[in-house]
Amino acid sequence: RELKRSSICISVKDLLPDFQGKNYSVCLSAFINTPMVLGFDQTIFLPDIAYSAEEQRNIIIHEIQHIIHKDIYIKQIVNLLTILYWWFPLIYVLRKQVDLYLEMRADSKVTSAMDPAEYKQYLHHLLDIRQKVKENIRKKVTNDFLLVSSMTISRC
Repeated sequence: RELKRSSICISVKDLLPDFQGKNYSVCLSAFINTPMVLGFDQTIFLPDIAYSAEEQRNIIIHEIQHIIHKDIYIKQIVNLLTILYWWFPLIYVLRKQVDLYLEMRADSKVTSAMDPAEYKQYLHHLLDIRQKVKENIRKKVTNDFLLVSSMTISRC
């Protein structure tokens, strides 16, 4: 709730006026690093990164696929299994594989009706989005390091 309260929230229809599905909430937050669906209230969170309109559309449609397929429940079951079997190394492999499968299924659903040119563009957007997320994380880590360094130096 705090994350949602500290975010700028709008609806899918505000960002994608031609979207025909359910009007989910979309929240822009400086406190997250990557696009995600968070919680059981079906809210899409986007990091505060400058995406192109097409990148933003692809992200939202991808995250909506996670909501439609109830991926949050699958992830919670895997998290529960990880808690119960924390001592078993292969549970971490299972968790990674389930996450990968869920991402691939969402991408497959998004691209199923695309022609080859649109599909290729979608793949380029995935790479661009990943690069922007990595740069954003690197910038945050650098800023945090500088903040801690300056606090440490000022106390000496």
